[in-house]
Amino acid sequence: DMLGIQRSGVSHILSGRNKPSIDFITKLLQKFPEIDAEWLILGKGSMLKKDSPPSSPMENVPLEKDEIFPKTASEPNPPVSTEKGINDTGDKIEKVILLMKNGRFKTYFP
Repeated sequence: DMLGIQRSGVSHILSGRNKPSIDFITKLLQKFPEIDAEWLILGKGSMLKKDSPPSSPMENVPLEKDEIFPKTASEPNPPVSTEKGINDTGDKIEKVILLMKNGRFKTYFP
């Protein structure tokens, strides 16, 4: 929403179905000028430019576990499954991105 890009387009990029367009990259770099373009496009160097303060109001917002997965009195703890699920190929998980309805997000790297 912050970039003016359709959510389906972002989903296709994150899933690897589509490559990001120059329009997407331009909007991303304009909205987040602290991101190093060489890192974004080529994967070289550091993600953030040196000595660049974050421009995103969402960045570095601490999230508590209960804020991400709130519990209600009517919801018991779900059982932990020992069966293979999402990652049944044996591949290692690279990252997990949680998207909240209010536009915030949090990325976890296991």
